[in-house]
Amino acid sequence: MTTYSTRLTNAGAIALNEAITGDTAIALDVLAVGDANGADYVPDGSEAALINEQYRLPLASIIPHPVNADWLVLEAILPPDVGGWWIREVGIYDDNGDLFAIANFPPTYKAVAVDGATSSLTIQIVLQVSDSNALTLSVDAQEGYATQSFVEAGLSGKADNDHTHDDRYYTETEIDTKLIAKAPASHSHDNLYYTEAEIDAKLAGKAATSHTHDGRYYTETEMDSKLAGKAAASHTHPVGQISGINGNFDLANGLFGGKSPSELTGIFAWVSFNGASGAVLGSSGVSSVTKNGTGDFTVNFSAAAASTGYAVVALAGRTGTDGNINAALWPGSSKSMWGVRLSIQVSSNAVRENTAIVDVLIIGG
Repeated sequence: MTTYSTRLTNAGAIALNEAITGDTAIALDVLAVGDANGADYVPDGSEAALINEQYRLPLASIIPHPVNADWLVLEAILPPDVGGWWIREVGIYDDNGDLFAIANFPPTYKAVAVDGATSSLTIQIVLQVSDSNALTLSVDAQEGYATQSFVEAGLSGKADNDHTHDDRYYTETEIDTKLIAKAPASHSHDNLYYTEAEIDAKLAGKAATSHTHDGRYYTETEMDSKLAGKAAASHTHPVGQISGINGNFDLANGLFGGKSPSELTGIFAWVSFNGASGAVLGSSGVSSVTKNGTGDFTVNFSAAAASTGYAVVALAGRTGTDGNINAALWPGSSKSMWGVRLSIQVSSNAVRENTAIVDVLIIGG
């Protein structure tokens, strides 16, 4: 335990608690010194006054301790012309005149001129509180001194008279130089830009962003309605719908020459396919060709024919040999409303075989 210390009095502790809970402040304004009648003692907090007060003076400063945030350093300066007694006790009073804190002090003699030497004496005590924001310093501007520590704390972080700003600001000369090439507040642009009046004149009679065309154009809705049901630019037609053709009709590179419109009218479907695999080379109205076996194929229509009374024109050919081969209807039931079955065979002996190409034309379906 330290020999010398400062503590709140009972009254001071109550006042501090009320200040903290009530969000108010206590103003401390007076420091008093006494000689305790020549005997050292340890205060217990019950004191309401010093044992033997010798002198009181205004507090010069209350500043936070540089190390411990819960400590406050309180200071006052005894002037040179007072003294002639010992200091063993120190008290701090609030602006209501109540003893707020008390300290026992190392015995110190305050000399005066008659003692042969005199000087001012700084009295400093350290007080521990739970909330330093509840305490303020009440200073009488007509009395007292500012202690060195108080002045140093106040000057901390302040700039010297002769200081610079580390290039964070332009000097007057630098600013003047930068402004030389800048335009004055009142200036014109030498016909580089239109004036407001000129722009307004040019805009007169122009259409607003939101405007109509007085029935001169179809709206999007009207145009979409008119186009509904119309054919796309790229589209196809079944062969049966084609008329008005003069010249050659290309059937997957097998040409049927010189047909007139009347001769082409009534074509139901056509197909050109590989006579070995059944692969379709070109077609219209035909969904597929089924290979049933060697020289045995069924041409399947995309849509059902009205009857089985349609006509079938079929040609077959092979490469590198004579043309002794033909395409015929399959013996027996060969035609249906959904397709026709064909037999590809040698003309001389009726033996079925695969061929290079088979062309089929269905008329009147």
